[in-house]
Amino acid sequence: MQDSSKRPIRLEVTGTDSPGVALQAPLWILEGKARYADEHPDEDVYIVHVLNGPRAKRPIVRVLPARGLRDRYPVEVKRFYGTPERYLVIPVTAPEIMREEVFFRWLAERTRPEDRQQRLPLFAL
Repeated sequence: MQDSSKRPIRLEVTGTDSPGVALQAPLWILEGKARYADEHPDEDVYIVHVLNGPRAKRPIVRVLPARGLRDRYPVEVKRFYGTPERYLVIPVTAPEIMREEVFFRWLAERTRPEDRQQRLPLFAL
């Protein structure tokens, strides 16, 4: 496995702006987002969950590493949009969840200007 400071970083962004979702509600993460992380150990995969609705004064960003989540959290099948989908149910108090400022500081350090020449442009993804 390559040096973790050289592995690609993938951000899987998800969330809701539904007015019915409480700020302390569990995070509903599509199981496939965590599966991708488990199947690609050569990448650092993070789930960025954004909650934005009338109950939030500003968007609430919660970040957690995706690898191994399927082993630690239950799956529920939901039909939010008519088709059954498998979601991991992660409590908002889960120890993996990072404060957004901690994660974005780490991300900025990992993507220093001298490292960017080896990375794909953002819009190429």
